Amino acid sequence: MKNNGAQVTASDQSVAIYGKKNTVNQIMARPREPKRAFVFDVCKIIVEKNFEENVEYSISDNVNWTKKIEYNEIVKYEMIFDEYSFAREDIEELLNGYENRTKLIRNFKTLYIDSVCKYPSENNDFRLDWVFESLCIIVDEASEPTNPIYIEDRNQAIYQLMFYAFTKCQILEKPPKEG
Repeated sequence: MKNNGAQVTASDQSVAIYGKKNTVNQIMARPREPKRAFVFDVCKIIVEKNFEENVEYSISDNVNWTKKIEYNEIVKYEMIFDEYSFAREDIEELLNGYENRTKLIRNFKTLYIDSVCKYPSENNDFRLDWVFESLCIIVDEASEPTNPIYIEDRNQAIYQLMFYAFTKCQILEKPPKEG
């Protein structure tokens, strides 16, 4: 690649080295500052807490959750939510003391609403995947390069928060009342 007669000899998106004859110039991009995000802060807290598994909160034991799952015709996320339901009480307790709880959960709801509008012909598993991926991007952009969250920890924390939002009727549709 040419740049004012100089030849690019190396580049890794943050550093470029240009040279012309016996002159070498190194250009360094300014490091990005992490963005701030409530979901990142909460994920970090969840990762540090390392919640103990509690089988008491299985989805199959809650008729309201089961009805909501059936009504929204989710398959993949039924299994995912069941896998991460063990920390429901811990997440509830953690978020009760979190001053930005409403903003955090409202963001989950807004992302779900966005997915419904952007993908009206897709099923709810697809929409929840989109919400999950959107939350992963937010967390990754807020992560500090020197102290990132492991991907597995990030995923678990996001799934736990999505399940919590599901139990609070902030993602997916409520089934109509019977009678």
